[in-house]
Amino acid sequence: MSVLNCLRYLMGFLLIVLRHQTSSLASSTNTNFQKDTCVSVPQGADNPSRSSVASPAPEKTGGLTGGKRGLAYNDASLTYLFANQSSVSWGYNWAPFANGSLPSNLEFIPTLWGLGEDATSSWFTQASSAISYGSKHLFSFNEPDIATQANLNASEAADGFIQYMNPFHEQAELATPSVTNGLGDSLGLEWLSSFFDACAGRCLVDAVNIHWYGSAVDTSDFQAFVSNASALATENGVGTLWITELRGYGGTDQQMQFLETVLPWLDGNDDVSGYAWFMCAAGDGNLVSSSGVVSALGQLYG
Repeated sequence: MSVLNCLRYLMGFLLIVLRHQTSSLASSTNTNFQKDTCVSVPQGADNPSRSSVASPAPEKTGGLTGGKRGLAYNDASLTYLFANQSSVSWGYNWAPFANGSLPSNLEFIPTLWGLGEDATSSWFTQASSAISYGSKHLFSFNEPDIATQANLNASEAADGFIQYMNPFHEQAELATPSVTNGLGDSLGLEWLSSFFDACAGRCLVDAVNIHWYGSAVDTSDFQAFVSNASALATENGVGTLWITELRGYGGTDQQMQFLETVLPWLDGNDDVSGYAWFMCAAGDGNLVSSSGVVSALGQLYG
């Protein structure tokens, strides 16, 4: 391995470590499937709480109603700060249930976090309920390429996808496990390529799901990663891409400039169906300020 590749690998690893430290600080203690955690689903949580009346299960539509931007949250109440924003149309919390009420203009997207019994035991009930309330998309396995997250090899993930995701193919659009932008044979897009190989055409995938963390001054790296993921999706007969965690590290001015560059690029990219800044929570670099109002980043995002 060349010195340059070694440095790139080390930088990718350090960014992943930094990201998980940040997300741990941002997590709410009231959420049962928080980012970076996966614990038991409480009894009585079968129905995602919505502020709108339940409707019959929709047919697959191929896209969102509204803009591409989404809210990655732990505290559902904070999503109301973005109610009725035409550019924001969906939300998720790494769980199969909303764990609170969302504005009626937001589609809640359930996630099967991993393959532990605490995640799978109620998945069919939870996902079916969410679909009956209007969910049109389902996410699978959070960062299986990371040992501290879903931690699955490609074969395990493929078998799990076939067992738990395929049955919903006629009811919702199904996304691959969400992979990081880590570098290495068992990380990121390399892991995702192995997943497609393990599926051998048996996984009924509608979309690729990726996460990106990096420097806010390196928009070209982000755009290249998205383009490479889109190419991998196309190679495997998948026509669309979701970026369900996105964060550029740096000062507020650098993050603002990053968003000013990538938001119109993402909105105009036909390969991208949806994306979410990490995250809709209070704190530096988030969409909500520490005082509980929409931050400068949130104002630009919403």
